[in-house]
Amino acid sequence: TDRIRDLLVEQVTGAVQWEASMRYLAANGVTRVVEVGVGKVLSGLMKRIAPEVETVAIGGPEDLDGFARIAA
Repeated sequence: TDRIRDLLVEQVTGAVQWEASMRYLAANGVTRVVEVGVGKVLSGLMKRIAPEVETVAIGGPEDLDGFARIAA
């Protein structure tokens, strides 16, 4: 329907409130975040936004040690 198409277009082209969301998490006691997927872009951004928040990026099996360290 037209409504579904309009919502999909809005979803794909709309603004992402990622930075505001990360600031909110940091301000509300989040101390660790995990990025899952190829690359470390979001982890790097988080370090700039809230350097006190510990980050780890899991891009593949070789990164699971880092995850195990912060999950403990």
